[in-house]
Amino acid sequence: MSLFAIFETPLLVGAVAAGAASIPIVIHLLNRRRFRIVEWAAMRFLLAAQKKNTRRMRLEQLLLLAVRTLLVLLLVLAMASVMPWSESLWYRLFPESAVRAASGARRTHKILVLDGSFSMATKTGEQTCFEKACAVANQILQESTLGDGFSVVLASSPARRIVPEPSDDARKVADEIDHLKLPHGNADMAGTLTAIEDILRTSPAKYEDRVVYFLTDLQRSTWNGKQAGEAGTVWKQIQERGRFVLVDVGREGVVNSAITQVAIRSPLC
Repeated sequence: MSLFAIFETPLLVGAVAAGAASIPIVIHLLNRRRFRIVEWAAMRFLLAAQKKNTRRMRLEQLLLLAVRTLLVLLLVLAMASVMPWSESLWYRLFPESAVRAASGARRTHKILVLDGSFSMATKTGEQTCFEKACAVANQILQESTLGDGFSVVLASSPARRIVPEPSDDARKVADEIDHLKLPHGNADMAGTLTAIEDILRTSPAKYEDRVVYFLTDLQRSTWNGKQAGEAGTVWKQIQERGRFVLVDVGREGVVNSAITQVAIRSPLC
């Protein structure tokens, strides 16, 4: 049995918490029986002095016992708080709590996919399309609520999982995005969609919603290519597991031609 298997049900958590809380109490009781009291003549003076401080010392011991027990209970509850059932229980007990207001109505796993095809190097004003995509991704991170998780995928050839597992630290995810460099090549759309589907499939159950943000310049060869058409099954699986948001970071009317094939009509010899 794994460590977190014991936290799958509230009944098991209660049993573990009761057992953990009893440890400091047992230690406290054993310490009281460690020494045998033997009265002798000189003890009269010590007992007289001890009686003055008995009440204060007893109160201090009880407070120390309570703190130790509370620390053990909080540790067990913190380990159980990552389970899906614990959040729903907390919301039922405290529907108007500040925790719920801070974390938002639904905890969301957001997958940020940045188009890494070379056409993203096209400038739209002072920024390239890729730089604009990174800026939009950072804006999504800043506007997200507390409790959301983030994964980052770079649609290159091959596709790269920059942040494969959902991270709750938006600052660290933003640092990963800021250090991204645009590759020189096309985007492997089939591999990118497979990576997205795999991340959605293994997304933790604590997230109630899942959204895929695809930041791209909508390059024709990427979205209308053969590999994109062959990924129809993966597309359906992605749509079943989460929502898909397409963010156009390109610009209308930009001429962005490229040589995609070279052929010789007549033989050289």
